[in-house]
Amino acid sequence: MVIKGNARGGAADLAKHLKRQDTNERVEIVQLRGVAANDLTGALKEMDAFGAGLRTTRTLYHASINIRADEQLTPAQRMQAIDRLESALGLTGQPRAIVEHEKHGRAGEGRIHWHVVWSRTDLEHMRAIRCDHNFRTHELVARELEREFGHARVQGVHIERDGPDGKRIVRPGKADPQKEGAIV
Repeated sequence: MVIKGNARGGAADLAKHLKRQDTNERVEIVQLRGVAANDLTGALKEMDAFGAGLRTTRTLYHASINIRADEQLTPAQRMQAIDRLESALGLTGQPRAIVEHEKHGRAGEGRIHWHVVWSRTDLEHMRAIRCDHNFRTHELVARELEREFGHARVQGVHIERDGPDGKRIVRPGKADPQKEGAIV
């Protein structure tokens, strides 16, 4: 499982990207929570507007959850994964939108992944919810979920960098670890 995400602004552009039908075989709005709007563009603009008084323009947090083509998540597992990530990022209960995409892979198989967008605005204290160390958090949650769901482990760069034999695992497609400047 690969989880990626970051803080961002640009609600309208993000909504446009998430609704693209030309790069996805199927786009489904799974959930809009904590917003009055009943469409994705309106929901993201509303979440962005919550942060109008903040000292940041990056009022949203956008994450994607990707699984291997030969693995699946049940709807309950999908929500468990999203809720676990939400909790780990400190975004519990924040307004959110969930979008499911299906793309055809290189071999023609359907590949499903999910996008989740949260509001970073803590309305009670009128400040942005911090998202420090998010790459490490993504990997921690992904490894936990892989174990729980019985999925194959995806090698990351931030945690669990050693293999079963105790040797450092080199990520595929990365530079030779013997060379200077290699990422291992």
